[in-house]
Amino acid sequence: MTQFGKNFVAVLAGLFALAATGATADSPPLRIGVVYSYTGSNADAGPVLDAAVAGWLAQHKGMMSGRKVELIKRDDTGVAPDVARRLATELVVQDHVDFLMGSIYTPNAVAMAAASTQSKTPYCMVNAAGQGLLAKAPYSTRLGVTMAQIADPLAKWAAKSGVKTVYNVLANYQPGIDGGKAFSDTFVAAGGKMAGEVLVPVNNTEYSAYIQRVKDAKPDAVFVFVGAGNPAIAFFKAFHQAGLDKLGIRILASGDALEEDALPQMGDEPNGVISSLNYSQVHPSKLTKTS
Repeated sequence: MTQFGKNFVAVLAGLFALAATGATADSPPLRIGVVYSYTGSNADAGPVLDAAVAGWLAQHKGMMSGRKVELIKRDDTGVAPDVARRLATELVVQDHVDFLMGSIYTPNAVAMAAASTQSKTPYCMVNAAGQGLLAKAPYSTRLGVTMAQIADPLAKWAAKSGVKTVYNVLANYQPGIDGGKAFSDTFVAAGGKMAGEVLVPVNNTEYSAYIQRVKDAKPDAVFVFVGAGNPAIAFFKAFHQAGLDKLGIRILASGDALEEDALPQMGDEPNGVISSLNYSQVHPSKLTKTS
């Protein structure tokens, strides 16, 4: 996935505000149950989402349509759909939340959507990038992006920029598979050639064997989606240790691999990487600067 940009959180909050119309001075707080990652391989995601929501609430004095907002946060610990569904169910049944919000990972989002459907509780997916998640989730909505939306423009850029062959390195779950297919289909249609593809375990941090496959294929570039945080840090390190950069192989990455909060841990390794995403927290917008 995908971390969720502050601009999308504002839209999300706006939808909540519309749903909360008709409030009076005696109305109870609007309770939003948040299930997101605060620990695990992408533990930085939770604080980033918290900051985004806090930025919107600060602009609106902590209120939505006359109701005070109460956030109830739970940690899904990473890719853990059973945990996500249990937490979402507890938030509905025990905490009586008005809305559910999350998740960073597609398997968790599917699980939360199931809890939403069963309880008829509105659920907003804020980051999970797998496609087709809403088909059987009538009480859910998506305010993030899909991997296809990220991979397609990157493939077009590659084809226009002289890249002839690409090798895919993908996390072995729906967003990785979706992103790989979208990139390959667009790149081949534009005249490029896929040199190969390998699927790696989710949250993998050992890439030497996979990097060797890329090296043997000798592509012009590698398209990589392995997830944010530790997996991305490990991939870039292995790529450079194997000397692929010295061979002229370029890295094309989904933008989550280069989230700003992870860059200090990477040193110079991401230099020259081309990435795409829907949002950057260094974008010079007023909301970014003030929240």
